[in-house]
Amino acid sequence: MVDGDDPFELMVPSSDDKSRYLENSEEDQPILPRMTLVHALSELVEMGDAKAGTIIYSPTGKAYAPPGKPFAVIPLFYWRGRILFPPRETGATQPICKSIDGKRGMGLPGGDCLVCDKAVWQKDSQTGKNVRPPCVGERNFAFWIPGSPAGEEIAVCSFTKTSERAGRNLLNRLKALNKPPFAYSFMLNSKQEESNGNRFWVLDLDKHGDTNRLEKTLDKFDKDGWQELYEKVKTAADLFSVDHKEAIKQLYGDTDALAEPVDDVPF
Repeated sequence: MVDGDDPFELMVPSSDDKSRYLENSEEDQPILPRMTLVHALSELVEMGDAKAGTIIYSPTGKAYAPPGKPFAVIPLFYWRGRILFPPRETGATQPICKSIDGKRGMGLPGGDCLVCDKAVWQKDSQTGKNVRPPCVGERNFAFWIPGSPAGEEIAVCSFTKTSERAGRNLLNRLKALNKPPFAYSFMLNSKQEESNGNRFWVLDLDKHGDTNRLEKTLDKFDKDGWQELYEKVKTAADLFSVDHKEAIKQLYGDTDALAEPVDDVPF
């Protein structure tokens, strides 16, 4: 349900502008806690600390749910970015260039992402197939995770590479809705996919509904409880909305003259 006569859904003020929470960029500091999808080749799997397909809260390593089991999230804020890692054969794991607005990179090579050869899809001269650039796009969402311990309710989730489609679909869905993103809840999940004989885990999002639907999911929110949740997530979203503009200005100056990033997947 997007809009209707549900009293909970109608409590979301129509005056809340959804666009301010769906900006293209946001300050991406290392201090932001993240949720991470554990892959089969992850060190955590090799050490027996987690199973492939588990989504964990990175600061503690605690799993949100077993692999393949969805859990509720509320989007607070979205920003587009890019990240370039060294070639895998080097063994280096830290990015060498990163953009927090999808327009301008910091590092090597740095500069305007739209014309950087590290960020542009190429065609294989022999097969004619599109070849993914080494610098990949990130679709970042700050999520509020209901039911998490105090201080751990917010985590950033980056949709990239094989999970990029899910992030793009979520953004498009939020843009099509009539209220700000935190007025709606979604079920974040992991699922296995296969390509060229290889099986791997990706992030996925199931349609859920408005934030008030969490009352049915968590079985503990009454009308007053839902209003309290709404106020908390709105406050958190407002903080993200204000902070990102100042971060971009401090790092890059005025980037309004640069072209907006385009979809980096050629389909």
